[in-house]
Amino acid sequence: MKGKKGSWRIAGIALTFAVFLYGCASTPAEMANDRGVALAQRQDYEGSIIEFSESIRLNPKYVLAYYNLGLSYYHLGDYDSAVENFVEANRLKPRRYQKDLKFAEDARDYGTTGGIFVLTDIPADYNGKYAYFQATLSSGEYIFGFASANSSTKALTLVQITNGQVSLPMWATLTYRYFGNDTVLRNAIGIFDNPTVTSSEISDSMQAAIPFESITFSNGNVTKSVNDGTVIK
Repeated sequence: MKGKKGSWRIAGIALTFAVFLYGCASTPAEMANDRGVALAQRQDYEGSIIEFSESIRLNPKYVLAYYNLGLSYYHLGDYDSAVENFVEANRLKPRRYQKDLKFAEDARDYGTTGGIFVLTDIPADYNGKYAYFQATLSSGEYIFGFASANSSTKALTLVQITNGQVSLPMWATLTYRYFGNDTVLRNAIGIFDNPTVTSSEISDSMQAAIPFESITFSNGNVTKSVNDGTVIK
């Protein structure tokens, strides 16, 4: 099954799963690449594909052009072409774009292009605090609801609670995968005072937890009221 859309979201704000990358614009290939980036930033992905392809024609070893071309195809829902170009980018620069390749492969193979868990009706006491989400899936994988992780410190950047609501990205840090239509066996929201915690500090620094019964995620937004769970202080 193939997905229809090519974007993902972090912290409730629509973003691409990666950003288009400018070159130094000192060679014809780099200038073509940068023209493609400018078009892509205006969401003219068809036009950007022409420029990125021209950049590759001028310099078949220009890794940024392959990466950006793959990203443009991803946005258009052409996941086969996205994978093809991310594979080439990783061949030229091993492991640098592995995460992007994983996203494109999952979109191609499973139709999964991301989603957000929106939690509403959080008590006013927790406004201004920060939230973290973790779920154990029927596939045996985990989903974590933080915006970013530093691989060296394992520091988790949490998402702020505002007006009784928080929108948490469904990002699996170990496999870099999103999952759609996968049953959640165990899940909970953790609430913290600080925007960043380390993985080893999660239990000690958590101010409250909100466990839920099993729910099913699908692509896109999933909304659930805190009233469906129980706040444990």
